[in-house]
Amino acid sequence: MGNYNKVQLLGHLGKNPEVKETANGNKLATFRMATNRKNKDGEKKETWFTVNAWGQKADFVSSYLSQGDQVFVEGSLHATEYPLKIGGELVTGDNGNPILMRGYDIYALDVQPTKKRGDGGISDIDGGEAF
Repeated sequence: MGNYNKVQLLGHLGKNPEVKETANGNKLATFRMATNRKNKDGEKKETWFTVNAWGQKADFVSSYLSQGDQVFVEGSLHATEYPLKIGGELVTGDNGNPILMRGYDIYALDVQPTKKRGDGGISDIDGGEAF
């Protein structure tokens, strides 16, 4: 059996998506979303994810999604590393090398809004079509 990397998330956008265009004209929309769960003591815990949407998905995300909206995302999980910064300053280890933090990004294959903030559901999107 081959390898399989698939993630499905239902959560809320933490802020409005950011859209960038690469040098060759490809669009990338990036947004942060949180999922919620309760621990064994009943306390609400959030887990944050960074989601990247390319091309037509980037156009869709930038046009229809905003902070607080609930969204369903299906995609694949990709590990990333970035240098640790505290207060804007790079943190280094005893050897002088930067300390690297590991994170995970979601590369979106499908993005479906499910509820606008403060609304009962998505009514302005034709049929709730996924992109």
